[in-house]
Amino acid sequence: MHRRDQNPFLFAERATDWCGDHIERRDDLSSGAPRRASVNERHAEYIEGKAKLASAFLAEEGPSSDVNHALDTYEKEETMLTLYTAPTPNGHKISIALEELGVDYEVKPIDFRKKEQKEAWFLELNPNGRIPVLVDGDFPIFESGAILLHLAEKFDALLPKSAEGRSRAIQWLMFQMGGVGPMMGQANVFFRYAEEKIPFAIERYQRESRRLLEVLNRRLNETEYLAGDYSIADIANFAWVRTYEWSGLTLDGLDALQRWHDAIRARPAVERGLAIPERIKRGDGDKKIQATGRKMLV
Repeated sequence: MHRRDQNPFLFAERATDWCGDHIERRDDLSSGAPRRASVNERHAEYIEGKAKLASAFLAEEGPSSDVNHALDTYEKEETMLTLYTAPTPNGHKISIALEELGVDYEVKPIDFRKKEQKEAWFLELNPNGRIPVLVDGDFPIFESGAILLHLAEKFDALLPKSAEGRSRAIQWLMFQMGGVGPMMGQANVFFRYAEEKIPFAIERYQRESRRLLEVLNRRLNETEYLAGDYSIADIANFAWVRTYEWSGLTLDGLDALQRWHDAIRARPAVERGLAIPERIKRGDGDKKIQATGRKMLV
């Protein structure tokens, strides 16, 4: 499982006092853990439910049964999440969200240089042959926006509670899916990856990408985060906005967007999510990064 020893929620479960078929959850789930209190509160009921089910398992198997086996059995059956990903904006959306949620998951890096995303086994998970894919138990979810919605609904987090707030967050999520990602992606293709430089195409996609950044900036002049509270809409847009330099853009004159960008970048969970999976080292040079990027275009 991914960094199990650093996950405060799983640590809290395994530190719980077990006695026969009674389990008492410790009051402090977050001691020493770099998580926000609001996230801990959202997961308290989730963790307590796991403890109760594990207690039932022990009661059925007998007091002499192995506690770790009970926990592992429940985790595998109920909470196994496997992320197939690569160090791209779309991949980082999901690793950031998972780190924000504080849930346990396994990472399976996909190597574009080997075209693993086009192999038959991967196409069974995503017929479109693209990352990321999240497998929840035995249920695969593809498309990063769909994965974010699945996680937000599963864990009841990272989405506003009101119908209006939820709708607003989904609107800005779709804004990224249909606009920011595709336009910045095409700017990357023609500005960075295409061996033949076509000035018209470069200018067209950089201009449209800048326009979309200006739309975000206007919204963020009105509110701290896109849907009011921090949500999957912010995660999705941030994962692309942070790559503006690679697209040949700047944030000059976009003060609200810069403020929002810096605030999200400073979140500990975001820092962890951006490190998953290990990315190509800058010391290898832009040429190697560009060559790998070309592999993504097939």
